Amino acid sequence: MRDTIIEKLQSSSLNDFTEGIEMTREAYRTDKAVLAVDQEIMERVLSIMVYEKFYTHDELSDTMEKVMEVLPRHLSLMEDFINKYTLKGISIFIDQFINHNQVDISGFMMAMGFPYLVVSNEARGLAELIEENDKEGAKVMIAFADVLYKIFDSQIGARSFLINFKEWDKPTATAVNNIIMASGLDTQADIFKLLEDHQDNKALLEYAIDPYADTLEGLRQKYNAEGSDDHSITLLGGYIWYILKYIRTTKQWGAIADRVKLKWDLIELLAERENPGSINTFNEPVSLSEWQEFEKTVGTELPEILREFYLVHDGQDTGNVFNSGLLAEGSEGLFPLSKIKQEWNLWDSLNKEFGGEIPEEDAIDEVKPLYWNPLWIPLLGDGSGDIHFMDLDPSEGGKHGQIILRKNSGPEYDHVADSFEEWIDKYIEKRER
Repeated sequence: MRDTIIEKLQSSSLNDFTEGIEMTREAYRTDKAVLAVDQEIMERVLSIMVYEKFYTHDELSDTMEKVMEVLPRHLSLMEDFINKYTLKGISIFIDQFINHNQVDISGFMMAMGFPYLVVSNEARGLAELIEENDKEGAKVMIAFADVLYKIFDSQIGARSFLINFKEWDKPTATAVNNIIMASGLDTQADIFKLLEDHQDNKALLEYAIDPYADTLEGLRQKYNAEGSDDHSITLLGGYIWYILKYIRTTKQWGAIADRVKLKWDLIELLAERENPGSINTFNEPVSLSEWQEFEKTVGTELPEILREFYLVHDGQDTGNVFNSGLLAEGSEGLFPLSKIKQEWNLWDSLNKEFGGEIPEEDAIDEVKPLYWNPLWIPLLGDGSGDIHFMDLDPSEGGKHGQIILRKNSGPEYDHVADSFEEWIDKYIEKRER
């Protein structure tokens, strides 16, 4: 089973990856000791913690190599520590953990199918054990935590992942942050299954964002009546939240269409929570033939991520109500394809009359210094002439598919995101806070 789990976790298929998570849960139920100290699975989990786009970070790469040398020693110490406590005792520790508002950290590790113990005095006891037996290793783990903190400085969860621990009496308690425990998964997996059986995806998403969401209050009461502690339900919020976050932000995992569907689910949920009824402003999907016809007009194939986004919803119609649109403050909403065509034709006409290069002082490194470019695809506006474009013909300092803002007053330009997907993820993360 172990080899199969490794293969599933390393697969580029979202279905295989999800199955690997489920198999990991089952393996913990039947043979916890085997997976608890498994070097290769640990390495996989650590790579998941920082995912694809951070692997190019030199400081992180150097630290990771040292971590992988230290980890087996710490896992052995952790096994001894775990054996001293019953599951009931661990449950109490977790309850203390939640009372300190540190559930994000547990959720972060549980998202990968691995339960986690980082709590109060007992965690300090483990840190002391590590420090006593492996002082140099403890320093390596603290350094690893510090690097993660710098990289994830603005990320939800990852920021909490370290801020709370830096306030502890013993700095070596940070080492506990980076070690995964093999106890207590059974209850969490059972709750997760119960949610899957009784709730639709929207309810799960809402629960993931807010573990105390009203839509699941009935389920909470039912499960508590059956003897489950309330903290188990709360921990699950972090579990679902992080696994969704990981899938939607990691390009390596899952087909683009799967990632886009998840993003739209989150956008709909967050929009409805902010402005009830706003879900009705999202249009029906564009047809593939309409999309391909527009690509012929532009003279190039548009990025797959953009096409899949519009195959779920053809933009947004807010009825010209500003400040209620997607992806930018004060916008009138993500343009439907008909509006994209209209704006593109308008800019094409204006360019023929006023086109050319703009003054050097108004130019930025990522964007060619032009009045307009036929390979700038208009996606969103504020009604006063400021337009967000997808740039398919960037300068040497830019990236193909980047999102730029053309300000009508200049014209002046701002670089907004390196890609359409990054733009969406920034929007979602901002509202999840």
